[in-house]
Amino acid sequence: MTDAAFLEDFRRTVDGATDRLLAFSDEEAARRPAPDKWSRKEIIGHLIDSASNNHGRFVRAQMHDHLSFAGYDQDAWVRIQRYQDRPWADLVRLWQAYNHHIAHIMGQSMEALIHHFKLVTEGFRVPAGQVYQAVESPRGELGCHAVSDGGTRPYRVHFRDPSFTNLQSVSAMCEGGMIADVIAAVASIDPVMGGVDR
Repeated sequence: MTDAAFLEDFRRTVDGATDRLLAFSDEEAARRPAPDKWSRKEIIGHLIDSASNNHGRFVRAQMHDHLSFAGYDQDAWVRIQRYQDRPWADLVRLWQAYNHHIAHIMGQSMEALIHHFKLVTEGFRVPAGQVYQAVESPRGELGCHAVSDGGTRPYRVHFRDPSFTNLQSVSAMCEGGMIADVIAAVASIDPVMGGVDR
């Protein structure tokens, strides 16, 4: 199915669902099947919230290479917006309009959305080879050795943590001392043991 055919099918599905949803009365749409279950109004309200969040994601996906999308508390969104108090027809038309707008965004930039999605999920290809890069950190040189096989994920990555190197001096610092002095010797280096472990 081509992008254009998919979007046309999406619009037809939304329009067909709109006609079927509008057949419910306001009273039917507001009825909850159980006290802890959403009514039809609240379900459509949640779908509007979902469309709103996807709208933001589709736009941001074209603006940034690094994608990090915050989640949302769907129950709180539905409760705070009080969808139960809105006219049923207004909610259905808003849901329809929002989905048509999302289809419009997808139609204008489907290739860009696909490109960004693949970039984020698959990564980008790095030429085969290796590199070592170091920076001066508060405790000494922090280095990273990365090896690429030409794929989208590193073949090997190793970090040279300064705390690991610094700990080599503990034996010399404790020579001739007492066991209790080991604590002071290690503390004077102020190592990050998580870095030593890696």
